[in-house]
Amino acid sequence: MNRVAKILYIAESIATTDEFYAKHNIDEDEMHWLGSGDFGNAYNIGNNKVLKITRSKEEFDIAKNIINRNSELDGFVDYYTAEKVGSDYMIIMELLDTPGDIEDKFNELTLILEEQGIPISYIDQYLDADELDLDNDMIKFISDIEDVARSYRKLGIEASDIRSDNLGYDKNKKLKAFDIFDRA
Repeated sequence: MNRVAKILYIAESIATTDEFYAKHNIDEDEMHWLGSGDFGNAYNIGNNKVLKITRSKEEFDIAKNIINRNSELDGFVDYYTAEKVGSDYMIIMELLDTPGDIEDKFNELTLILEEQGIPISYIDQYLDADELDLDNDMIKFISDIEDVARSYRKLGIEASDIRSDNLGYDKNKKLKAFDIFDRA
């Protein structure tokens, strides 16, 4: 890392949480906890946005990589910012709706894939949904999962983390993945 890059990195990482909140118009009193994972917590911050506070450098790096590619990677949640604040990584992303029917449809899809011996990360290459007797909702669900799998590969991730608890619907009812990881 050259001297200028090192100075910029250090400058990026010394901002306080209060400065981050001010910069992004986040009212801490209006934040609502959504859940937690292995590396951090997620909060609804209003305006259809989520603040993810994580300790995962990998998640942070992936979010930074996706920010300028949101339209190309339409199987992923839209990311708006990713900044290092102290020892934490702050990621602001689109809020997705996570209804229970996602798990039901995902379980149904998993059974279909197991019957055909197809890994979910290659669903778009090997599954022909037209040959199956499925309702329109399931066909759309499969199409959206295919977009998720393609987005992972466009990002260079072959060992995707596609599972029901990492999926949600955007405001246009498009299924997208969040908590993007490389399981390799």
